Amino acid sequence: MTAISLPSLSQLNHAAFGKKNKWFTVFCLLSVIGLISLGFWQLKRLEWKNGITAQIERSKQEKNNYLASSNQRTPEYTFVTAFGTFEPYEEVLIQARFFKGAKGYELVTPMVQQNGTVLLVNRGWIPEDKKNEYFRKQPISQAIITGYVSYNNHPRAWYMPDNKPENDMWLYPNADEIVAYFKKKNPRYVYYPFILNLTAPDMISNITFKYPMPMSENIKLRNDHLQYAITWFALAFVVVVMYGFYIRKSVE
Repeated sequence: MTAISLPSLSQLNHAAFGKKNKWFTVFCLLSVIGLISLGFWQLKRLEWKNGITAQIERSKQEKNNYLASSNQRTPEYTFVTAFGTFEPYEEVLIQARFFKGAKGYELVTPMVQQNGTVLLVNRGWIPEDKKNEYFRKQPISQAIITGYVSYNNHPRAWYMPDNKPENDMWLYPNADEIVAYFKKKNPRYVYYPFILNLTAPDMISNITFKYPMPMSENIKLRNDHLQYAITWFALAFVVVVMYGFYIRKSVE
């Protein structure tokens, strides 16, 4: 029976850090460290995303969660109730928004609070053929609304052109840009630094309307961090195994 001959430590050390393989060893070592670091970073991101999801669920369950003052930062995705007066003559339309395959718009209307602070409200989706019925056509009216806070949680795709506020052309809802647009038009007002996405039809004089159609309160956040972490750890393992085979072959 033939005994299996294992390489000595000196042989392994020479194979790994000899003139021929030294830089390859350094490269593999740095690769493993980098891949493992990325894996742990994704686990931290997973913990952070799970915390946001839990916060959303808690916020949805809270009752009478009224909007804080404009100088207090309201966390993103917080569900709040607000009361004020819609000013429809200053609305903007977010273009090319789809609902069940139908093309339309999202309608953003300023709402003046009792203290004079302005809240920008995404009232929801309207069909393309209903634009002339709803855009800057509804009367000034008081309403009680419920929705969630949105800052810039709708980043544009790389291929999408920029918004052009000077032409009143909005292709994606960016809170910073829309707030800046309204501040420029009406600098005498103080604005909340976010958009409130409605999740229930706005009540105007105790009447609800079919359009705009509010957002779903079931906020779906992309959460692939666990899969990414597993991928990075698996790649680190593959590098270690391949390096081990390579060094073993070098010794032989």
